[in-house]
Amino acid sequence: MKHKVMPLLAKVTSPASSKSATPRALTVIDTGSQLLVQNDAIPFKVTFEKSRATFTSFEYKGQHYIHGGVAPNIWRAPTDNDEGGPVGEWPPFVHSIVHFLFAYFGFLLALFVPRILYNIAAFAKRWRFNRLDRPLMLLSNFEYQETPEGTVAITTTSNLRTTFDTIIYKANFVVHESGVIDVAASFDLSQVQGLFPGLPRVGVQLLLPQNFSQYGWYGRGPHENYPDRLHSAMIGVYRSSVQDQHYNYIRPQETGNRCGVRWSEVRTPEGQGWRATATATPFNASISPYSQDNLTASLHVNELKPAGYTTWNLDAAQMGVGGDVSWLPSTHPEFLLREKAYSVAFTLTPS
Repeated sequence: MKHKVMPLLAKVTSPASSKSATPRALTVIDTGSQLLVQNDAIPFKVTFEKSRATFTSFEYKGQHYIHGGVAPNIWRAPTDNDEGGPVGEWPPFVHSIVHFLFAYFGFLLALFVPRILYNIAAFAKRWRFNRLDRPLMLLSNFEYQETPEGTVAITTTSNLRTTFDTIIYKANFVVHESGVIDVAASFDLSQVQGLFPGLPRVGVQLLLPQNFSQYGWYGRGPHENYPDRLHSAMIGVYRSSVQDQHYNYIRPQETGNRCGVRWSEVRTPEGQGWRATATATPFNASISPYSQDNLTASLHVNELKPAGYTTWNLDAAQMGVGGDVSWLPSTHPEFLLREKAYSVAFTLTPS
């Protein structure tokens, strides 16, 4: 089949058809814009949307398991401490002017504007200024291969563009005959510079059907914990409902993170669902009945509305929450995310 060139100049390639004497359990169908991998014996079918560098549908034994597939996520709903800083929220027209000045005269402003004024601004303001809440994702490469082991390996590369910088995001998937999917996501920040403030979080997010309402994990708990708030959280196996993972802070914000997670699972009351098992180092995990956008935009708890799906975050890392003082950005340097590379790897097992 002749493959189309994807939008945004993405490269899409595949190998020649396998000529194994043993029939392959997995069937691969390339439609040009999508890649379908299925096994009729189980049955399951996973659909990859090439332009989005992820799978957007997963059907397992007649049930839908995905509302939105593995997607890069470098944002969190700002906490009260994230919003703390002497530079208050600018009116929209001032924000637009500053964006214009930095876009066209960024180098000169970096020379003449006292850097300290930027560095003491609230973390959340710097994140928004750098568009970490809405980076532009541009696919640059999508490839797949049917392996001798009977799996299908998919490799993708995308650029996450912020106001001034580009983060290279790579997501690799291996689909097994059983329906298990190995996921490895990496973030290359070697090109970021200038006014980049560090990341609030770095990882991937999945959207699951709303009836995936039961949660469990093997990691730190039972209460929420963060890199600078975890010594009282003991490692163990914990279970709760998805709703109980949300804490109603007076102003809605980031909540429910768990560090040191070896596995995290989300299921329906009948027991259908996913388990994500760390394949390298433990990850951070959280779950919510609300969307990340809703948590970010809401000022009061009555503004929170069930998303109609379950939001599942699996992160390489999340920034600390700080709190020495609330009127200045006070998260300690060792709990900031300013490394040049991050990665998270896990195996998704349906049941």
